[in-house]
Amino acid sequence: MKPLKLKLENFGSYVDETIDFTEFDEVPLFLISGKTGSGKTTIFDAMCFSLFGSTTDDDNRNGRTAEKLRSDFADAKELTRVTFWFEHQKKNYQVVREPKQDRHKTQKVNLFYEKNGQKKEITKVTDANHFIEDLLGINAEQFRQIVLLPQGKFREFLESDSNNKNELLAELFGTQLYADWTQKMKDQLTTMQTASHDSQKQMEQLMVGITELADQKEPAQWLKTAAELMQQRQQALEKQTQDAKAAQAKAEKLNEQFHVEQNLQQAYNELAKNQAAKQELDQQLPMIQSQQHLIDELQWARQQQSEYDAWQLAQSTVLGLKNSLKQRKSQAKRLDQQLQNLQKSSQALQTQQPLIDQINQQKIALENQLPRYQETAILKQQIQTEQQQLKHLTDEAQSAQTATQQQINQVDQLTRQAQKLQQQTDSRLIERQLEARNVSQKLLERLQTLQQHHQVIIKQQNSLQQAKMAQKQATQNYRTALTEFQTADQKHAALQIAELATHLKSGYPCPVCGSIEHPQPGNLVAQVSLDEIQAAGSALKQARQELDDAQAQLAKTQEKEYGLEEQLKDQVQDYTDELTQLKDASQLPDADLDQLTLELRQRAQTAEKDYAQTQMAIQELKAIQQQQQAEQQKLDQLTQRQQELDQTRQQQAAKMAELNGELTAKLKQLPNEFADLNAAQQQVQVWQNQLQKYQQQTEQTQAELQDYQKQAAAIQATIKRDQESLAEQLQRAQQLQETLQQALQNHDPKAEWSRFETDFKQLNQLESLQQTVNNYQQAIKVNLDRYQHLLKEINNRPRPQIAATQQALNKAAEQRDQKQRELGQLKEQFGQQQKTVHQVEELQKVQGDQQAELDRLADLVNTMNGKNNSNLSLERYVLRHYFKAVLENANRRLHDLTNGRYEFVLDDNSGSNTKWSGLEVSVRDGDVGKVRSVHTLSGGETFVASLAMALSLGEIIQQQAGGIQIDALFVDEGFGSLDPDALNKALNALQTLEGNSRMVGIISHVAELEERIPDQLKVSSKEGKSHVSYQHDFAVN
Repeated sequence: MKPLKLKLENFGSYVDETIDFTEFDEVPLFLISGKTGSGKTTIFDAMCFSLFGSTTDDDNRNGRTAEKLRSDFADAKELTRVTFWFEHQKKNYQVVREPKQDRHKTQKVNLFYEKNGQKKEITKVTDANHFIEDLLGINAEQFRQIVLLPQGKFREFLESDSNNKNELLAELFGTQLYADWTQKMKDQLTTMQTASHDSQKQMEQLMVGITELADQKEPAQWLKTAAELMQQRQQALEKQTQDAKAAQAKAEKLNEQFHVEQNLQQAYNELAKNQAAKQELDQQLPMIQSQQHLIDELQWARQQQSEYDAWQLAQSTVLGLKNSLKQRKSQAKRLDQQLQNLQKSSQALQTQQPLIDQINQQKIALENQLPRYQETAILKQQIQTEQQQLKHLTDEAQSAQTATQQQINQVDQLTRQAQKLQQQTDSRLIERQLEARNVSQKLLERLQTLQQHHQVIIKQQNSLQQAKMAQKQATQNYRTALTEFQTADQKHAALQIAELATHLKSGYPCPVCGSIEHPQPGNLVAQVSLDEIQAAGSALKQARQELDDAQAQLAKTQEKEYGLEEQLKDQVQDYTDELTQLKDASQLPDADLDQLTLELRQRAQTAEKDYAQTQMAIQELKAIQQQQQAEQQKLDQLTQRQQELDQTRQQQAAKMAELNGELTAKLKQLPNEFADLNAAQQQVQVWQNQLQKYQQQTEQTQAELQDYQKQAAAIQATIKRDQESLAEQLQRAQQLQETLQQALQNHDPKAEWSRFETDFKQLNQLESLQQTVNNYQQAIKVNLDRYQHLLKEINNRPRPQIAATQQALNKAAEQRDQKQRELGQLKEQFGQQQKTVHQVEELQKVQGDQQAELDRLADLVNTMNGKNNSNLSLERYVLRHYFKAVLENANRRLHDLTNGRYEFVLDDNSGSNTKWSGLEVSVRDGDVGKVRSVHTLSGGETFVASLAMALSLGEIIQQQAGGIQIDALFVDEGFGSLDPDALNKALNALQTLEGNSRMVGIISHVAELEERIPDQLKVSSKEGKSHVSYQHDFAVN
C-alpha cells in the first residue's frame, strides 16, 4: 500500500487541506517537519481513520478519537470528512469517510475502486472495513505498528526488564491468546477445586438429610444401609396404595347415587315454580287485552299521519307568508326615503366642480417644478459631503506625517535590538547546552523510576507486615475453632451414649462394646430427648465447618506471607542494583538517594535554565527580525499614503468650486413662493388630498344611489311573489282539512278533531306495546312446554331423601382424602430419600474422577504459569521465539550502523523470578570483547540500537501478517540525540531501506534534520489552523 493523496476537511486543526505524497515518489527519504502541536500526528490519525474507521489512538488513551477530532473552526452545517487516495498492487483506490457528528449520528463511508474494468462503490461501513483488511492483509492495529515507528516507545523497550518487554511484544505479536489460554486453564483449575469441595460438602449435607441414617458417616456403609431402608419404604407404599384405591371406589359409588337424587329433587322444585308462573300469566290477561285494543287504534292513526303533517305544514306556511308581506312593505317605504336624500347630496357635489378644476391646474403646474427643486437639494447635499471629505483629508494628512516619523524611530530601535541578540545565539553554545540537557533528562528519568521502585518496596514491606499480622490472627482463630469443635464433639458423643444406654437389654449386644451383659449402665440424671441429640449434632456440624474454614484461612495467610517475602527479596535486590548503576552513571558513588536526587535535579535545572534562556533569545531574535521587516513595510506604506493624500486634497478643492457655481444657476430658475423641495412637495400633497376626497365622495354617492334603486325594485318583485304563494297555500290547507275530517267520521262517527292529536301523542308507545303482547304470548307457550317436560322427567317417582345420602358421601370422601394424604406423604418421603441416595452415589463417583483430573491440571497450570525450572510462562516462551527472530534481523542493521562494534545478545539463563527471565537483552561490545548492559550505552548509541530494533520489529510484524508489503514507513522522534556521524549512518540506513522500494518519512522538529534532508513536507500553524507546503531543496536564509 502506497499513499498518493490525503484530503482533510474540518478534521483536527485542518480546515481544508490536501497532502500530496506523490511529491516524494522519486526520493528515498523525506522529512515531515513542524513545531510541536502544528498537526503532524493528525495526518496519521486521518490516514488511519480513512482506512479502518479509527485513529492512531483507537483505545482513546489520549482522547484523539475520530469524533473528538472534529475541527473547532467548522460551522454547524459543515461536514468533517477525510478522503484518502492510495495505490496497492498497481491499482488505485479512493476512500471517503465521515465520523459521527451533528449532521448524522453514525459513521459514513464511500470506497471507490475498479474491478474487471467496472467502477465499484461500497457504502456500508462494515463491508468497507472488511474489504480494506482483506485487500491489505492487515488490521488497524498492525497498520499502526508497521507504518508508524514511535522511537520513544522502542527506547523504553530496549532498556526495560522482561516483564515490560513482554507487554509490548505481546501487543505487537498478538500473543494474548497464550496468556488468555494460561488464565483460562488457571480459572478452570480454580473452578474444579471449588466444584470438588462443593460436591464433598453437598454429599455430607445429603447424607445427614435422612434422619434414620444420620449416624452413618462413611459413604459406602451409608449407601448399604440406605438400600435396606428403601426396601422397607417400598413395601409400606404398596400397602397404602391398595387402601387408597378401595376408599376411592366407595366414594365414587356414593357420589353417583347423590347426583341422581339431586337431579330428581331439582325437577320437583322446578315443577312448583312452573305452576306459580302459570297463575301470574293468567292474572295479566285483562291488561294484555286492553293493550291490544290500543294497538289497533294507534295503527289507524299512523295511516293518517302523513296527511295530517301536510295540513299542519300548509297552515304554518300561510302564517309565515303573511308576516313576510308585512315586513317587505315596511322595507320598501324606508328605501324610498333614502333615495330622496341621496339625490340631494349628488346635486350639492355638482356645484363644487369649478373650484376643483382650478385646484387641479395649480397642482399640475407645481409638480412640473419638482425635478428642479430635487436637483437643487442634491447639489446642496453633495457640496456639504465634499466639504466634510476635504476636512477629513486635511486631518488625515497631518496624522500620516506624525505616524511616519514615529515609524522611522521604531525601525531604528528594532535594528539595534537585533544586533545585540545575534551576539547571544552562538551555534556551538547551543550544541553544548542541548547535550547537557539531554544527559540530565535521561538521568532524571532513571532516578524517577528508581524512586518509584523504592516506593513499591515500602508498600511491599507494609503489605508483608499486614500479612504477618493476618497470619497471627488466623492461627489464633484456628486454635479457638479447634477447642470449640472438641467441646461440641464430646457433648454430642455423651448425649448419644446416654440415649443408647436407655435402650440396653439383657441378652442383646451393646452397639459400643458388643457385650450382651450390662451390669453398670451409665447413670442418667434425666431422660435424653431426640431433639437434644439432634441439636448437639447440628452444633457439632457447625463447629466442624468453622474449624475447616479457620484451617483454610490459616493456610491461605501462610501462603500469602511466603509469597510476599520472596517478592520483597527480589525487589530489594533489583533496587540495590539499579541504585548502584545510577550512582556510577552520575559519577556520585558515595551519595545516598536523597543527595543523588538533589544533585541530579540541580544539574537538570541548571542545564534546562541555560538551554531555555538561549532558546528564548533565539525566539526573541526571530520575533524582532520579523517585527523589523513588518515595521519597514509599514513605513513604506505610510510614506506612500501621505503622497496620495496631498494629491487627493487638491482634486477635492477644484470640485468644490465647480459645484457652488452650478447651485447658484439652478436657484434662479425656481419660484419664490416655496423655499425648498420639501415645501413644494407638501403643497402638492395638500391639493392631491382635496382632489381625492372630492372624487371619493362623488363616486360613493353615485354607487349608493344605484344600489338603493336596485333594492327597491327587488323588494316590489318579492312582494308580488309572496301574495301569489299565499293564495295557493290557503287553498291546499282547506283541501287537506276536508280529507282528514272525512277519514275521522269513517273511523268513529262520534270522534272529534282533537282525536288526531291524542292518538299522535301515543304513537311512540306502539312498538313497546306490540313487544309486550308478543312476550306474553311467548311466555304462555314456554310455560306449557316446560310443564310437560318436567312431568316426563319425574315419571311418577317419589321425592328423594337426599340429606342421608349427602351425609354418607361426606364420610366416604373424608376417608378417601385421608388415605390419599397418607399415600402422598409416603410417596414424597420415599421419592425424596430415593433421590438423595441416587445423588450420593453419583457424587461419590464424581469425587473419585475429579481428584485425578485436579492433580493433572494443577501440574499443567504451574508449568504454563512459569513455575518451572526455566521460570518461563507459555506466553513468554512463545515471545522468546519471536524475539530471537527480531534480534537476528536487528543485528544485521546494528552491525552496519555501528561499523560492526555492537551486537544484541539474548540471555539464555533463567533469572531469580519471571521478571528477569526469557527476554533479557544485552549488547556485545566488539571493541572490548565483553557483553555490556544496554543501560551503559550513550544517548546516540541508545537511539541507534533502538532504531535497529524498531525497524526489525516492523519487518518481523509484516512477515507475521502474511508477508504483506507496505510501501510506506514513517519514523517518529529521537534523532536529536545523535552526533553527526551517527546521524549520517541512521539516515543512510533509512534511505537504503528495502532497496529504495518504500516511501520513508521522518517525523521530527529537530533543526539538524532540516539542514540534512532537502525533501520536506512542512506543517505550519497559524491562528490554530494547520497548513502544509513542500520543499525539495534547502531553504536559503
